Parts: sequence; structure tokens; C-alpha cells
Amino acid sequence: MIRKLRTATTGLAASLFAISFAWTCQADDWLTYRHDPTRSGVSKDAIDAEGLGEKWTWKSAAAPSSAWSGPAKWDAYAGIRGLRSMRNYDPAFALIATDKRVFFGSSADDSVRCLDLATGKVLWTYTSGGAIRIAPCFSYGKVYFGSDDGYAYCLDGETGELVWKRDPLSLSGAREDKDDGTQRLIINNQRAIPYWPIRSGVSVVDGTAYFAASMLPWRESYLCAVDAVEGRLKTPSHYAKRVNGQTMEGAIAVSPGQLVVPQGRVAPVLFDRRNGKNLGALKGGGGCFVVVSPEGSVFHGPGNKTGWITSSNGNSRETIATYAGGNVLCIDGDHSFLLTDTTLAATNFRERKKLWNIPSDAPHTMILASNVVICGGMDRVVIYDRRDGKELWRATVNGHVHELAIVSGELLVSTDTGEVTCFGTGGLNEIPKGAAVPTGKASAAAVVPVTTPGIISQWHFHPGMMKNGSLPDLAGKNVLRLPAGSHFESLGKHQALSLLETPGTITVRERYQEAGIPTSAITAEAWVRIDQPLRWGGIVGAIQDNGDYERGWILGYVDDRFSFAVASEKEPIVLTYLTATTTFEKGRWYHVVGTYDGKVMKIYVDGEQRGESSVQEGLISYPPKTSLNIGGYRDENENYPMQGMLHEIRIYGKALDASVIKEHASSRILHSPLLATLPFGPYLQFLDSGSAIIRWELKDGVDSVVVLKDGPGRRTFASVAVDGMQEVVISGLKRNRQYQYRVEITTPEEQAHTEWYECDTFFNYAIDEPPDSSRRFGEEKRGRSEHIARQLATPGGICVVMGLDDAKLAVQLALATGMRVIAFDERQEVVDSIRKALIERGLYGTRVSVHRAESLGRLPLTSMVANVVFSELQLSAPERSFPWAEAYRITQPNGGVLMGRLGQADLKETFKSLSLEINAEEIGGLNLLFGRRSELPGAGEWSHLYGRPDNSAFGGETLQGVKRREDLQVQWIGRPGARYQPDRNGRKPSPLSIGGRLYLQGLQRIIALNAYNGSILWALEIPAMGRFNMPRDCSNWCADEDHVYLAIDQECWKLDGKTGALVHRFKVPVGKNDRYEFNWGYIASTDDLILGSAVKADAPFRNFWGGANEGWYDAREGDATGKICSDRFFAFNKKTGEVQWSYAGGLLVNPTLTASRDRVFFVENRNTELIESGDRRVSDKRLWEDQYLVALDRRTGKKLWEYSLATEPGSVVFYLAHSGNRLSLVASSNKQYHVYVFDSDAGEANWENHFPWPSDNHGGHMSRPAIVGKTLYVRPRAYDLSTGEVLDKTVPMGGCGTYAATSGALFFRSGNVTVWDRESGKTTAWNRLRPDCWLSTIPAGGMLLSPEGGGGCSCGSWMETSIGFMPRALSDK
Repeated sequence: MIRKLRTATTGLAASLFAISFAWTCQADDWLTYRHDPTRSGVSKDAIDAEGLGEKWTWKSAAAPSSAWSGPAKWDAYAGIRGLRSMRNYDPAFALIATDKRVFFGSSADDSVRCLDLATGKVLWTYTSGGAIRIAPCFSYGKVYFGSDDGYAYCLDGETGELVWKRDPLSLSGAREDKDDGTQRLIINNQRAIPYWPIRSGVSVVDGTAYFAASMLPWRESYLCAVDAVEGRLKTPSHYAKRVNGQTMEGAIAVSPGQLVVPQGRVAPVLFDRRNGKNLGALKGGGGCFVVVSPEGSVFHGPGNKTGWITSSNGNSRETIATYAGGNVLCIDGDHSFLLTDTTLAATNFRERKKLWNIPSDAPHTMILASNVVICGGMDRVVIYDRRDGKELWRATVNGHVHELAIVSGELLVSTDTGEVTCFGTGGLNEIPKGAAVPTGKASAAAVVPVTTPGIISQWHFHPGMMKNGSLPDLAGKNVLRLPAGSHFESLGKHQALSLLETPGTITVRERYQEAGIPTSAITAEAWVRIDQPLRWGGIVGAIQDNGDYERGWILGYVDDRFSFAVASEKEPIVLTYLTATTTFEKGRWYHVVGTYDGKVMKIYVDGEQRGESSVQEGLISYPPKTSLNIGGYRDENENYPMQGMLHEIRIYGKALDASVIKEHASSRILHSPLLATLPFGPYLQFLDSGSAIIRWELKDGVDSVVVLKDGPGRRTFASVAVDGMQEVVISGLKRNRQYQYRVEITTPEEQAHTEWYECDTFFNYAIDEPPDSSRRFGEEKRGRSEHIARQLATPGGICVVMGLDDAKLAVQLALATGMRVIAFDERQEVVDSIRKALIERGLYGTRVSVHRAESLGRLPLTSMVANVVFSELQLSAPERSFPWAEAYRITQPNGGVLMGRLGQADLKETFKSLSLEINAEEIGGLNLLFGRRSELPGAGEWSHLYGRPDNSAFGGETLQGVKRREDLQVQWIGRPGARYQPDRNGRKPSPLSIGGRLYLQGLQRIIALNAYNGSILWALEIPAMGRFNMPRDCSNWCADEDHVYLAIDQECWKLDGKTGALVHRFKVPVGKNDRYEFNWGYIASTDDLILGSAVKADAPFRNFWGGANEGWYDAREGDATGKICSDRFFAFNKKTGEVQWSYAGGLLVNPTLTASRDRVFFVENRNTELIESGDRRVSDKRLWEDQYLVALDRRTGKKLWEYSLATEPGSVVFYLAHSGNRLSLVASSNKQYHVYVFDSDAGEANWENHFPWPSDNHGGHMSRPAIVGKTLYVRPRAYDLSTGEVLDKTVPMGGCGTYAATSGALFFRSGNVTVWDRESGKTTAWNRLRPDCWLSTIPAGGMLLSPEGGGGCSCGSWMETSIGFMPRALSDK
């Protein structure tokens, strides 16, 4: 869709463009990113598609390493799926080429390579100090590029020798202005980078090289224009300007007078090319796709939400038009070409005439030759005729195609696996044209077209009916083209199209008028299975519904009820959604029919009428533009694909009688195999970059296999029994793919299978394994390294080597431990030679990186980041002087290790002076000394939902007295991004941090990180895990120094904190009079005990989809405010696994379950009627009757005291927290907060207070207690905990979430992550860093940890990254 908003720029602009802007190239070489500085992606070369064949393929030792993870999978609050990636500028190595050579940079090994175009042979390699993310630029024999090391480079294109390199800080004079530690390297995904990486590339135009250095919106950035020959500021049009508040990343586009600089998740910003003046940002959404048209218009995207490309006037910055759903746009002459997720369209934009629109299965990228359109997708590159869109050629490649280039009639293709392929005439293996055909071999001989009068269209989904990727319309003209790779599922003698492997709305006709669908009366009929309810789901329909403009009709579903919606011409014209009175079950087949006869709407489910409405009357009112779609809810601005299966769909031009519908329903009963439930599991853990292990339990006498959906096909893996469990290793997994797997079981009586589970390799953080030949580098030191690895007991993380010998021990230690090695040396020749040796063996970057340091006594690296620090030089010559104080500075607390060789110097005394715990051992003939660093003074923990099991929101962290944002600096930044979590809105359990590790709970997954450097240590995919609405429940996990404890179904899993290995499973004790199935509810770790509660299995909240009354849980009443209640409380001994004690009485209100050092506390309801009702998600007013505050002895479970409560109802929220000898109870209802404080020793009331809500939304009515020292906070109020005096301090409300406390500050969400100084009451914040809607930024271990929490907020500009902050006070300690 193109929406005209304003007139385009004038012809004068085009003239100026032609006169002022010259781009010189030989023939039509591809000399910069997307061909030219305007990023047009258009070449004048022609491609002979018929004669193309593969000439060569170059393969990287490791896949590209993108700067950012993302995007979020969806906006669960707004119900939007398919969010666009706005920082997708480096998923593959971007290419440029001359008529003889190919150049590209690598984000895997930091190098630029020059290949021979004819053979693919590497002619030269130049290695920088950081990842290279944007294509180089070739100008007058020179190659220019930017690196993550913060430098722009110029190389000789013939030899690869360095001509110059410049950094913006030196150019601007800023480097000399600072010596405060802020210029040290920080950690980004285990790589060392400055605050100012160059991720804009270098654009050379008219003898000037332009580039930008930027990353964080709260830090300054730099925009530079230098002389391309010398790299210096030589004329008034050269500059190195400091720019504030920007995140300049993605290739800069150049117009005659402007630089158009992408900014990732916000709209591009314009600068005056002559002087660097900031002209302001464009309107529209973010994204790194930018094109400047020949007329000077700027096109950028793909935008927020489901995406759009925006066209803007380059001078006024006003929006001209938007292109909905666009991924890439190319303009050549009068023609524009728009690529979306499912289509490729050509338009004559001057005449506003659509030329053609075709389905396309290559949605990632697009470029133009003079005669063809070339598109890249998953494992494929496809060529179409520019004249009519006819497919001419396609080829299979390995990976997602993200970069393309054309030169001398040859096609260059780059994928996210790190492969670069050249296709040309005369190449091997000429590729035949033709489209992929969906899979399935069953015969369709028994399929008979319907002869019922009034039938308009009938689609019977059967593979035997497929022809050239299309399904015929048995009753009409609407042939259905299915997406390539579509899969059919056997249902015995029937078949069905599965929309589980390749979910996506299928468009029958882009213009519904061409489909011949009815206007006066209609029946929509379907045999359908829904596997995932949606807020707005579609089966078949032609609709527009944007809230204030509603037209058309759709047969679909609203949440878990089938629906039929119609808009007639009766005023006011709105859609009536008629929903069935009954709910449907996921994974079950149904016959669903919607009818409308011009007066009455009806809906039928399995032949029975389940709803009727007479609201609509007259002809169906259609919008001017919409499409007829199957398998999804799609209109102009929304697209929600269905997840499920389709057997048959019919459309009639009349309303069928009830008797006919009943006959149709009974004529065909469809069944899927029985759905199996496993006694335990499954759960999945990735082993390496291409494989994963799945574990589960079976009952005796049952056999099982795992079936993996692999694109259009399936693979089967047999299980083996290991230690009482079943295991399967699935292999051949590709990068960034969404697989699904299920366990199929067989007994002598029946066959069954589990539901499908996700195996998303986006979350496979394993490093690519080097070939065996590379592993032999330094193999003579393998034994020593393995012995050292056992001594270190540090799986994963970062090892810093201060001074290199030959890097062989460093490499072998990296291979043995999984650590990334960051090495420093003072000698440039050593740095160069070791880089070369490791690159040749495919070990550089992913395993080891090498940097030059001016002095090993002052490394350019932030403090406390290394798990292990040693020096190869010191190990080879222990008598030499070594800067152990500097080594100590960069060693992480809480177990970080310094390793040295004992020699003439008294190393033991040195280590003791650094307060290290020492251990000596002889390894491989070397007397080695290991010194472990203890935890930081004043460091606390965040081992439970609210810090500690006392629920005080204070884990003992001092954070060195930090009171404002400026007191902290970034320590590490990077993974995981937004995709790992369900969304920001579900008010899910908080992260945990203890023992130097950070544990994150995402959507059915756990990710463990090193808290001091952000290294991902391990991850588990656990389908059964998930709990939401923490304000009305308790968390499902906690941790201690060594383990993570996770409540899943009826069990508590005990996981090894270092490795994620399952150590033990505690099962909910069975009660004598249990009437229900109980799951594990509350969970807490206290010294040697694990505390738990038994909660009815269907009580906890599992949904995270929807607004205030659903997945956001911001409601003031209704089911979303129901308090989860447990029936029993118990304690297990951690070591023996035995039940220590159990308590049963009334209903225990989960949000009040609290533990201190020697006691546990809770509120208990003893209303007999309520207990007998079986309701354990309680909104009933009886919950506030017969209540008692109870204290038990933590070790014995003996009741110490109880207090009869008469509080105001806590119908919105009801909390309990403990500190010192005080219990604080907070109830919220009827626009009031009520605060009650009790003596926890005596069980007596101390004081109470109440005050009005500051607001009734965004958490203003859901404040909970936080206790620091003698102060109690219930936002916005602060109290003296002992006396109840209201203090003269007001805590800002912020939005949505709750708060975490240190001794000096509170941290919470107020738009961004915000710091509130407890003493002064002032706030500071990090721009565009957003936490989730409850609690995702936590202080622990001396750090402030802010894992990604704001993702999914599709309207926002949030960074969508995880960050660890260290107090500046520790920067030199």
C-alpha cells in the first residue's frame, strides 16, 4: 500500500542532484554498500539468468556475529506479531566488487578480505582490532571501512597495506580531554570494544570520507568527514563533531547536501554534509534501511510494529508516503519495486500504476539489475523478470541470504552462515528455473468437488492436488498459491495443511473484488484445528478493522472461541463479532461455519448452532481495498497468522440451512493422534552450534522417538535410556532457524505424541567448533591446558592474557574451557603475527582476539571483567617483573582467578597482599599458583523475586553508595536481546543474581550469564516453565551460591549454577486428603532448606498475551486480580532431599509468603466455604474474612504465633515483607493503599496508615513494600519503619513496575531505567534503556544488572539489549 501524504520534491532537486553529486566508477562496479552512496541497490549491468551457475564459494571458519540480538517476537500487549528488526545491518558479510576483485569485512574475525572474482581465491587479508559490520567502500584504488575497534581505515586496494587509520576521539581532540577510565574497552558479547565503535561504514564521495562512531544514546557520539587521501581534517568541509543523544549505526546514505544516518531503533537523522550540522531526525519508524532517490527523497525502514517504509522530503523532513509491510524498496527510473514478507510488487510510481504483484519466498533482501530483480531468502536466491515478475531462476545456498551484489554480469551472494558464493555464466551446476513444490505424496483421487448450489470456492488441502506450488479451487477460479515449503499432515485417510511449520497468512487475492465473493448473503465453512489461540484470529475472510473503520467479514476466533464477523451497510457501519458460546480445545479438529442471510448472523460448531445476532442488516459492506485471505487475520495494518491446520474451506453465496450444516459436520470426523503427557520433561540444551540434547522420562513399557520438523520435511531420532531418563541428540541444526520437535510414544495398545515444542537456534549460543586441523594448533600444550581447566573449574566466560609467547596455551585453554580469550601485547609485530596465524586456522575472533596495549601495566580494558588472567610471558619467564596489581584490577570478584608461575619473586606474598585465596599445583612441569578473588565489600544478592526471601526489595547491596546514573559506567553490553523473553507486559519473575552469575527467565527458557562480563554460560529450553502476574502470586524460582531452584509442574528442579545440569528433583509431598492435582507453588532457599507450597495445578497465571485484564495484569478487578492461594507449606532438606516439615491449615495467600533467617510468615484464610469451593485463584470477597497472620519456625514448621487480621481488602494487591523485627503488610483496594506494620517477634500490631492511589493504572495502584534499614517505602510514600511517621520524601511513580533498592538508591521504571537518590530525592535515568513492566533491573554482586526487559514495546525506541553497570568508584580497583 502507498498512502499519498504530500507532493514529492521538485524537478529542481533532481537537477541539483545530477549536478552536485558525482559517483565515479568503472563500468558499473559495485563499489560500496548497495552499489552507490545513495544505497539504491540498482546496477546497470544485466544478468543472464538462463546461464547462471555456481563458480565458487568461500566459507568463513565462523558465522557472522551480529552487533545486536533481535527483534522481539511480538508485542503481546498490543497483539502484534512479526515485529521488524530495525538493527539488521550486519547479519551477513556485506560485499563490494570491481570487475576483478571482491571485498568484504568480517564480524567473525575482524578482517577485510580481497578475493579474486574469477576464482574466489583470497588475495589478501587485513585484520583490524574489532568486528567489521558494514561493507567496505572502494574509491580510486583504496578500500575504506570502519571497525568496532573505533577506527576508520584506508587500505591499498591492490596490496591490502594500511594507508591510514583514524579514530574520532583523536580527530576531535576528545581523547586528550579524558583520562577517567571512560575510554577503556568494555565487553560486547565477549569482545572488547570502545564506547564508540564505527558501525556506519565509511562512505567516500567527492574526495571526502564520512563515518560515525556511536553506540549508547546517553553517551556522546562523533560524526566525521575527513580527506579521503590522508584521513585528516584539511578543509572547512572536514570535521569531527561531537553529537549528543544519537545512536548512529547502519550504512550512511549520501545526498547532494546531506548525510542520512540510520539510528537503529529510531528514525534516521539528517546532517548537513558541508559542516556536520544536525538537521533533525526524519519522521516515521526506525530501521537501518535507507535509500536516497534520484529526486532527493529519503526512504527508510522497516519501521516499528509490522513494518513500513517511509518516504520523506529530504529538505523539509516531512513524510510523503508510507509503504506497508515493506522490507526493501528499490527505485529505478519511474519504477519502484517493493519486497515484503510474502510478495514482490512493481509500480510505476509517477503514474501511480501497479505493474505486477507476485508471491515471493525470498523476503530478506533485493537488488536490481537492468533486466531482472534479484531477491534473497532462507537457503535461496531467486531471480525475476523486471517486466512481468516471472520467475526466471533460483538457486539453493546455505543460510539466510542477506547481501547481494552484481558485477560484470555475475551475482555475488552472502549468507548468515558466513558463506560467499559467486554465480556466473560458465559456472558449474547450472540451476534450472522453477518454483519449489510443497511436500506430500498422497493421492487425491477420492476428493470430489462440492455440487451444493451457491458454492463459490472450495479448497481441499491435500498434497495430491498440488500443481506447481498451487492448490486448485474446486468450485471457482481462486487458485491458491501456497508458500514454498508448506507441509501436509496425514490424518489417516484424510490430509491437512499444517500452518505450524510455516505459519503465515495465505492471500487468495490481493484485491477481493477479483475473488467473486458475495455481498448479499454468505456462508464460510471450514474444517480447522487451532493450536494457538489469538486475540484476533482468522480462518478465512476479507476484512478491514482498524478500530474506527470496519468493513468486510471473517470467520475466525477470538481467544479460545470461534467467531464470525460481518459489517453490513446498515449505519453505523461496524463489524459485529459473533462469538461461539463454547470454547475450543487447542489441537482438536472442529467443523466451523458462519452464515449471514442479510438479516441474521449465525455461527455453528460441529453442526450445532452456538450463536446468533440480528444486529447487521443489508448488503455486506466491503472496504475499497482489502484482500481475501486464508489462515490468518490480515487487513491493511494487521497480520496475525494462524497456528494450526486446515483440512478444507468453502465459501457460498448464500446462507446454508442448519440441516445442511449438520450433515456436513457429521460427514467427516477428523482426528489427530492422541496427545501424550510425559511423566517428566522434555527439556532441551544446545551442545554445540549444530546439535542439541533433549531429555524426558517415560513410563515402563513405552518406546519413544523424537520427530523434528526440518523445513518441509521431518527427521526422526531414536532415544536411548541414560540414568533413568530418555535422551536424544538432534544434529544438523542450522543457524537462526525455528524448528519444532515432539516426542512420539508407542505402547502395545496405542500410539500418541506430545504437542510440538520449539527448538529455536536463535538461542544457540555455542561457539562454532573449529576443524580438527585447527584444534591441533598448540596441541603439545593440550594436556597442560586441560589440567589447568580442571583447576580453574570455570566453564565459559573471559580469559585475559597479558603478554603473549606464541598464543598456543591461550588457544588450548580457550578450547578446553569454552572461554573467549582477549589477549594484549605491547609489541605490534607479535600482535600481527599471532593474528595471522590464528586467522589461517579459523581460531581468531570467535576463540581468541589480540590487541596491542601501550603498556601491560595499564591495559585499555574496564575493570573486573576476566574470569581468568595470566601471562604467557610470565609463565615462560617467571623471574621477570609483572604488573600483578593491574592483573588484579581486571580480575572479576567472586571467584575470578589469577594464574602465575612460581619463580624467584615471592609470588605467594604478592597474591596474599592482594587478598587472594591461593592454591599451588604443579602442572606439566610448571609450578603454578592460583589466586581467587573474593566478593566485593558491600556486595549483595538478588536470589529471590524481591531480593531475598524476606520480600524487602533489598538484597544487602551497597553499590558503593551509588545515587545517580553518572555514578555508574557500562561494564558489558549485548545478549540476550528482546527475543528471549515473552514480552515486557506479563509482570513475570525477576532475574536472579548470586555467586557472580546472572540468571534470566525468558519464554520457556533460562539463560545463565556471568554477571561481570555478560558471557552466556548455559541455557535451557523448558516448555513447561512459565508463570506471570507476580503481584498476585509468588515467583517460580530462586537461587543460592551454587544452584538454581525452579518450580515446574509438581516438582522443584535443582540445577547446577555453573553448568545448568539437573542435579535433583524434589516432588510436592502428597497429602492424605488431597482432592486436586497439586503443583509446586512458592519457592525459597534458606541456608540448608528449600521452602515450597502446594498449589492447585490450574491456579497460577500462564498467559502473557493482552492488556490490563489479560496479560498485562494492570486491572483493578476481575480474574486478573485474583490472588493465588496454596493449600500446604513445606520444607525440604537441600542435601538429603527429605521433607523436613509440612504445614496445612487454610488457604495460604501466595504474595504474602515470606521467610526470614529463622521464621516464615504468611497470611492464611480459614473460611470453610471458600476452602471447600476449590477456587485457588481467588477474587471472592470471602478471602478477606477469617484471615490470620501466621509465623512458623523455619527449621521445624512449628507455629510460633498467629494474629487475627481485620485489614481492608487487598482486592488489587496484597503484599507482605519483613526486615529486622518488623512485618509490613500492604493492601490496595477502593482507590486506597492501607499499610500495616507488625512486630514479627511478638506477633503484635505496631502501626497502620492509609493514603489514596496516585493513579489507577500503570501500576499506580499496585505499589509494594521496600525496606532499607529503618525506612519503609510504599510508592509514593516513605515511612519510618518503627514509628509509622510519614517522611518528607516522595518516591516518583514512574510506570508499571516495582522497585529494587540499594543502600543509597531505588531503581525502577519511569519510562526508562531510573535511579532515585534516597537522600536528595532526585532522579536520573538512562535514555532509551527500558525495563519490563514489573522488575528486571536488579543490584547484586557490586553491579547494577539490567537485562533486556522492554522488548516487545513496538511503539518505542528502546535499546533492546542487556547491560551490566559497574560503579565508577571501582574503575581502578
